[in-house]
Amino acid sequence: MPRRIGLAFLAAAVAIASAGPATAASEVIVTHQIEPVDFTFFVPCGNNGTGEDVHVTGERLRISTVVIDESGGGHVTLHVIPSGNLTGVGLTTGDTYRVLGREAVSVEASSASTFTGTSMSRWILPGSGNDFTVRDIFHTTVDARGALRSVHVGTTVECG
Repeated sequence: MPRRIGLAFLAAAVAIASAGPATAASEVIVTHQIEPVDFTFFVPCGNNGTGEDVHVTGERLRISTVVIDESGGGHVTLHVIPSGNLTGVGLTTGDTYRVLGREAVSVEASSASTFTGTSMSRWILPGSGNDFTVRDIFHTTVDARGALRSVHVGTTVECG
């Protein structure tokens, strides 16, 4: 899920950047979207601590709320809620990985051109010591010509 949330983050950044000049009242934009999920990522905690690639498939619901305030700044909240069929399978062990709860992203924009956000998701595995948390940090800038520039600052996986 880490790299997939970046697309949602970029969409929210575009919504803020394209909102135009500020008005007397703030504007709120809420969207709901069901997204198919199909990707593979490395989990260092899997396979009894030796790590393994995990293939994740299923669907999730993404709810995004974008608030454009009176000064033209933006505030974005994304909630990504896994459906009951969103699971990962260890490609070495065959272990089943499940997301616990929801993935949340918060973004604050000090202007209509710079955005920073973080996301976090908690995964659980059978057995002890295999659970992990994935954290992502993104930084996005819209340049003077309106071109979207994004930098994925990093992903960390915390075991336990």
